[in-house]
Parts: sequence; structure tokens; C-alpha cells
Amino acid sequence: MFRNFIKITFRNLWKNKGYSAINISGMMVAFCISSLLLFTAYFQLTFDNFHQHSKQIYQAYFVANENGVINRSGETPIPMVSAMKAELADISQIASVNSGRNSVITANNKSIEKLVTYTDADFLKMFTFPLIEGSANTALNDLHNIVISKSTSEALFGKVNPLGKQMSIGKLGSEINYIISGVVEDCPANSSIKFDILCRIESKPDYFQTKDNWQANASNIYVRLNDQSNVSDVEKKLERFSKKYFPVEKSAVKSSTLDIKLQPLSKIHFDNAISGGKGVPVALVYALMILAIFIILIACFNFINLNIAKHLNSTREMGVRKTLGASKYLLFIQLWGESFMVCFIGFGLGIFLLVNLLPIFKAYFNAKIELQYMLQPSFIALMSVIFLIVTFIAGGYPAYKMSRLPLITALKGKISNEKGILRKSLIISQFSISSLLICIALIANQQLDYLKEKPLGFEKEQVISIPVGSQIQGRMMLEKIRTQFSNDASILSISGSDLNLGKGKDRVTSRTTVDFDFRGNNFSVDWINVDGDFMTTMGIKLLEGQVQKHENYAANSVWISESLMKGMGNNKVLNTFLDPKTNANQIVGVFQDFNLYAPSQATKPVVMQFSKQADINYIFLRVKTELLSSAMQKMKIFWKNNGQGTEFMGSFLNENVESWYQEENTITQIFSVASAIAIFLSCMGLFAVSLLIIEQRTKEIGVRKVMGASVQSIVWMLSKYFLKFILIAFCIALPLGWFAMNSWLQSYAYRIEIGALPFVMVIVGITTLSIITISFQAIKAALANPVKSLRTE
Repeated sequence: MFRNFIKITFRNLWKNKGYSAINISGMMVAFCISSLLLFTAYFQLTFDNFHQHSKQIYQAYFVANENGVINRSGETPIPMVSAMKAELADISQIASVNSGRNSVITANNKSIEKLVTYTDADFLKMFTFPLIEGSANTALNDLHNIVISKSTSEALFGKVNPLGKQMSIGKLGSEINYIISGVVEDCPANSSIKFDILCRIESKPDYFQTKDNWQANASNIYVRLNDQSNVSDVEKKLERFSKKYFPVEKSAVKSSTLDIKLQPLSKIHFDNAISGGKGVPVALVYALMILAIFIILIACFNFINLNIAKHLNSTREMGVRKTLGASKYLLFIQLWGESFMVCFIGFGLGIFLLVNLLPIFKAYFNAKIELQYMLQPSFIALMSVIFLIVTFIAGGYPAYKMSRLPLITALKGKISNEKGILRKSLIISQFSISSLLICIALIANQQLDYLKEKPLGFEKEQVISIPVGSQIQGRMMLEKIRTQFSNDASILSISGSDLNLGKGKDRVTSRTTVDFDFRGNNFSVDWINVDGDFMTTMGIKLLEGQVQKHENYAANSVWISESLMKGMGNNKVLNTFLDPKTNANQIVGVFQDFNLYAPSQATKPVVMQFSKQADINYIFLRVKTELLSSAMQKMKIFWKNNGQGTEFMGSFLNENVESWYQEENTITQIFSVASAIAIFLSCMGLFAVSLLIIEQRTKEIGVRKVMGASVQSIVWMLSKYFLKFILIAFCIALPLGWFAMNSWLQSYAYRIEIGALPFVMVIVGITTLSIITISFQAIKAALANPVKSLRTE
């Protein structure tokens, strides 16, 4: 009997090749896209959960109330570590983590650049980064111990055990020597803490300048609480700790309160404020999951409608089977078996398509996922459950419905004139989902365009940004470029700074915040060290003071932003000092506010300091528009001859600024692709339902034609039946879309006002596609010979 079921299943699939192809292709696309979305969401939701004690690990962060504005920051001072460990018995282990930019490391007569992270001895005891060589309990006990990653060890030593060997960090002449005491597995892709090298924080070059400075916020502090400790009780103790070490009257932060809170390790990856802008909004992750569910649902709706439409042509066959003794149970198994086979083939093809699309998906959406993560038991179990649920729901309902048809009805090939509440609900649901997704995509795209077009306060065009790297002295390279290109007709100005604008090819984003007191008022500002020609090169407008040549500025000169000047009370601040007690940082100019960081965040006051000692990490060149490509080529040749063998990573500043909008780009792209797939699947479903309805009304159409109805009137009669459901879908989806996107826009300091245009585009676009889809079958039915329609067998 089982073999007979299989034969009949394949015979019916082959007999209804059109239905089968539509069903299989719909399921293939739905399974593929949903799997990719769920895979991405699963990867994000499993961040940092590989640590054995992850539930007991928290990051300490500040919550400051600055004039009623709540600011949260994960940057903390180094001396907090020893003070918290001494005063809070609930803390089992504690470590500060200070990750900078890539540094030059030298060992075994080889030099490479790797990410060096400075931390405390408890780090490897607290976090589960497995050691291949050495012991987590002793690897960082000595101040000159160093732990390296497996890939770093292989790059420098090959297969040789590096324990006990010497390694130096830093540029030639300023390197610090260490002894390798451990080799650790490379950080997993789903780890919010990244490193290639682990050193004790006491060996950091500027440690002694910051070890007792409670206002120098440069590290992240992680704590592991005792098993019996309660986080809310610890936070209450931290309130007393904060009042002791950060009294408001002495604080350099202009606030009425300054609290210390604890963020669970599992939530750090989703917290942009705590992670320093590196987090992924958890709402985006949930949006991916909802998208996956929506696409699966639409595919299920299509499957149900297509199966019912297909089984209309085989009702007499089922009637004959019942006459010959087939039970409802056997008919259900037969029909559900066909659905299972279609789902299985669609799922298999979907996985095949996924494997082939994964590289494109990773490149297009900048997703850091690997195929190996799909082989984890939990993910396999999740996809198996989804497959079984979809097969049971999408295949089970049509099979149940058709197997319970009355014998006479089945033999006559007629379907009862039911109200079709489920069918109508499926149409409304499909187009509600599609309309919602398109609405979201359009509004997200509008917000992205608005951010891109918003004036930044500097001229991003015709500027080349060059990361210097850690092997080269930035100031020396800047002067070399000035010397060689000072008379070059293609280059208008040259400058440098310790920070980049946007995110260049080195993918480094850093931020320096400085707190200071001015005439009894406290301020917290973004601080950037620049060369004297920085404002000229960047096209930043100077409101007060005069732009001079870089060599004419005093070493402690600073420029301040307009917003900071206003915060100072619009007093005559020119030629005064930010620190009057020591006459440090003389204000020589006031510039118009500009976006040092992404415009999705509120602009903060900025101080630019001209310093002859601070590092120059980025070199900027403003070039003539018509000679842009020529100037870039010249810099590549110059770097090849003077870059000490380092890779040239120059890029155009406007490209760097584009990286600020990565999240918005991702949302727009994902929802655009998802909405396109959703409307495609919905139109497939509409095609199936229109076929079902038209087959039910074949004789009615024949009667109308005999009575003189025109083709146009018949097409309109059939079309308006469906359009009223699509109109209901608009009434459901568009208000939901407005509410969802209005809530999303509240997270932006600069945002659009939602107008009517996106909703009009949704209505016109979907209505047009729906009419085209319906008309295909409606015109065919209207043109059919009424003699054939009215014939009774």
C-alpha cells in the first residue's frame, strides 16, 4: 500500500506539473529566504552565550543625567577596578578591558599587525576563551606575560610551541618586551570582545598617567558576581559607591545624578551606548525573525490555496475511490503525502539555494555568518520543527478538507458554495503583510536619504582619507606628504588628525571624551587632536578667530564648537583657557558645529586641539574635483615607496561617511528584498485563488456571456471581488506601518516626518500588480466559449 501511495503521489505531481512547479518554487524561495533570516537572527541572539559563566557576568556602565538628558556610557576609569574589588564583596572576579587599534608585534624575526587588548589577570578566569597552551589561572599573573591567539601563533611561529618565547609590541624604538605565557583559541565570530593579543593593563604605555585618574574614561569593566548575589542588590551598593567616588559637586560631568549600573553580558551586543556604537539593535534582530515568519506564512497561505485549487480537478477521482471503499483516513494520508513530498522537495531545493546564496548574502548585507553554524544541533532542531509545522498546516488543511467531501458532491465534481471565510482571510493576511513590508521599506529608505542629504558641517567630497597604521610615525608621514605634494596642482590642502570621519578601510572607530570645568560650569565634550590645516581641508566654517598656517599655532591651541561657546554663556571666550588654573588649552577660534560622528545621533560639543605631540592616525588631502583619480593614484605610488611595506588603505571621505548609515542601509535592503519576495508570493497566492473562484463560477460566466455581457464587464466583476479584500488589507497594514515606523524614527535625533507618499505608493503599486495577476485568469475565462462553460456532462 505504501508503494502504491508513492506511485500515486508522483503520478499526481507530474499530472499537475503547473501547480507542482508553483508550489515547489514558492516553498523553495520561502524556505531559503526564511532560513537566511532566521540564521542571521540566531547568530545575533547567540552572541556571548558560549561563556561558561555568562549569566553571572555584567558590564559596569555610567548613567548620567545632563540637564534632563539621560546619557549612558560603558567607558569607565581604570582605578574603578581596584576600588570595586575592594568594596564590593559580591564580585567574584573583575577585569578592565581596553581595546585599541592594531599594533605592530614582533617575534621570531617577523612583524605583523594585530589587535592588542589590555586587561587584568581575572580576564581568562572570567571568560571562556579556551587556552590551547598555558593555564587560564596563571597566564596573565605576571605583568610581562602575554597571551596570543592561535592564528597569531601560527603566523609568527608556525607549528612551533611559542610558550616562553619573547615578543615585543610597539614601533621601533618604543617597543615593550613580553614573554608568551599562553595560546588561546581565536575569538568566535559571535563574541562582543575581540582580541589577537592579551596583555596586562599595567603594561599599557599610558597606564601610569591614567591609573589614578577618575575622570579618564577609557576602559570597559566586566564583573562576575557570586552565584548567590542579586544584581539589583549590587546596584544599590553601587549607588553608595558612586556617591563616594563620583560626588556631583566634584564631578566633571554636568549632571544632577551619576549612577553606576550593570548590563548583563547577553545584552551588551545589542546596546549601542554601552558598546560604543558597535552594537546591533535588538529590534533589527526581532525584525528579521518576524520577516522570516511572514514569508513562511505567505508561502503556507499560497500552498493551501493552490492545493485546494488543484484538488478541484480530482474530486471525481476521490469520489470513485470512496465508492471503491477508500476511507477518509486513507484519502487524507494520500493527499497529505503529496503535500509532504512537495514541501520536502521545496525544503531541499531551498537549502541548496541557501548554500549557494550565502556568499552573496554575506557580501551584500555584511553578515558575519558561516555555514558551519547551521550545523549546530539547536539550529537544525529549529528548522526541523518549522518544516514539520509548515507541512502539517499547509498540507494538512487542504487534505482534511478534500478528504471529507460528501460522496455525491465528489462524484459530481462540485464544491459546496461555502462562504470561504478562511480563503478571504488568507488573501487579506497575505496582502496586509506585503503592504506592511513595502511601507516599512519605503519609509526606511526616506529616512536613509534624509540622513545622507543632511548637512554635516564639513565638505565630504574631494577628500582622500588615509589611515597611517601602527607601523608608521604619523607626523613624520604627514610632513613627507607635505614636502612632496606642497606644490602639486591637484592637491589643495593637507592635514591630519587622531580620529577619522566616518569609517575607512581600516574599519576603526574610536572616540575620546573629555570632561572639564569652565568658570564653575561643567562640560563633557568630544575631543579630537588635529593638525593646523584641518578646518581648511575639511571645509569647516570658522566663526571666530583666524585660520593660520599649521606651523603658526601654539602647541596648546584649541578650537571649540559653536554649541560649546553657547553653553559657556556666549561670553568672550576667544584667547581664554579651558583650564585657567594652568593656562592650558587656549581657545583661538570658534567653528560651526559639525558631525564628528553619525548624524543619527545628536551632535555633541567638540573641541579640536592643535598638538605637536598627539599621534596623527589619519592623513587627509583635499584635491581638485577634476584631478581626484589622479591624486589617488599618486598617493598609491607614494605609499608604495614610503609606506615601509604597509598596505595603502586610502579611501574617499564620502565613502567613509556612507559607513555611518550601515544600519539604515541594512534595514532598507532587507525589507526591500523581503517585501519584493512577499508581494511575489502573494501574487502567486492571488493567482491560485482567482483560479479557484473562476472555476467555481464558470457556468455563471457562460450565462452572463450568453445574456450579452462584455469581456470588460466580466473582467471587472471578477476583479472587484478580490480588490475589496486588498482594500481591507490596506486598512489593516498602513496604520500598523505608520505606528511601527513612527516608533522606530523616535530613536533618531534627526528624522523625517512621515507623509502620505509612501502609503499612496503602496496602494497604487499593489493594486496595479493585483489587477494584472487577476486579469490573466479573468480575461481567459471571459474569452472562453460559453457553450463549453454551460455544457453538463
